[in-house]
Amino acid sequence: YRRLGAAIFEGELGSPSTADLGRGFKLSFVAEAVEFSEQTPWGARDPGNRVHIRGLTLEQIQELQDGSQKAHEVLSTSIFLAPKQTVYIGAGQSESSKNALVLIVKAQEFGGS
Repeated sequence: YRRLGAAIFEGELGSPSTADLGRGFKLSFVAEAVEFSEQTPWGARDPGNRVHIRGLTLEQIQELQDGSQKAHEVLSTSIFLAPKQTVYIGAGQSESSKNALVLIVKAQEFGGS
């Protein structure tokens, strides 16, 4: 395994966030407060202070010969995170693929350690 990059996001809920992870990868998403109604079909009893990471997209950016860039979407998903929770997301072309990516996402409260 080798590390492709890392980023720390700080911002306001509802604002789009994007970061260059290095080695040609870019991560973007929108963090929103979780709002479940009493009629939520999946029975989320206590949303607590979870954050909905909507439109979590990992792109690989390719430099073309003419100097322009082409983005290739590697992963697109949404997740729910509680403070200090860590989520591991694996992505590959197939279950038998020899190459894959692991994206590690951790939520922290502003000013937290």
